Amino acid sequence: MKRSFHRFGLIFLTLLTFVLTGCFEYSQKIVLNSDGSGELEIRYRVPVSRLLEVSDPKFPTQRYEIQHMIRKNYTSQGVRLNDLQIDKRSHSVRVYANFSFKHISILNTLPQFRNEEFGFSKDKNEIRFNQAIHLSEKDWLQSSTLFETGIKFAFKKDITRKVKIRFEVQTPYPIESTNASYEIGDRRAVWHFRLSEILKNGTTQMEIVMKKKGKLRKTVK
Repeated sequence: MKRSFHRFGLIFLTLLTFVLTGCFEYSQKIVLNSDGSGELEIRYRVPVSRLLEVSDPKFPTQRYEIQHMIRKNYTSQGVRLNDLQIDKRSHSVRVYANFSFKHISILNTLPQFRNEEFGFSKDKNEIRFNQAIHLSEKDWLQSSTLFETGIKFAFKKDITRKVKIRFEVQTPYPIESTNASYEIGDRRAVWHFRLSEILKNGTTQMEIVMKKKGKLRKTVK
C-alpha cells in the first residue's frame, strides 16, 4: 500500500490546486478493453486567481506549464497522449486530455497516481477491476508544511466538502456487480465523491465485477 506522504499522489496535488483556487470540477474516465488495455480521459477546470498570476509549478495556468505537467505526470513508455485541449479564458482554464495505455497496471507507475492503485484480473468467467485511493485526513493535515498559507485558507473556508469528484469506468462486458454510485446501462459505472469523504475514509475503493457474457464491446486503441 502506497501510504508514504513524501510520495503524495499528484492527483491530489491537483485537487489541492483546485481547492486553493476555488475549482470544484474534476472528472476521470477509464474505458477498459478485455485484455486490460484501454483509454484514460481527464477533465478539470481551474479558475484563474489573482493570487496566482505569478507562475507557480504547483498551480499551472499557463498553456506551456499545463502541457509540461500533463506529459511529465501522465505519460510513460506504455501510456500515450492522444489529445490535449486547453481552453484558457479570462477567468478560468479548462483542460481535457485523452491517453491510451497498454495495460491498466502501467498507471500504477505514473507520478500522477502515486497514492492510487489500479487492479485488473480475469479468469474463465469473470473480469475484475478495482481502483483504490489512499489519502487520509492525517496526510491532508501534514500537507500544511508544504502549502501552509493555502491550506489554512482552505480549511477556514471548509472547502473540502464542496469539492466534487467524478470517476467513470466503461467495461467491455456487462457489469455483474459494483459499488458505484450508479450505473448507466449495463457497461458504465459512475462514482461521485466529495473530497471530504475521501479524506475521512482514508482508503476509498471502486470495484467492478464483469461476467464474460453478451456481446463484447468494440476495442478502443
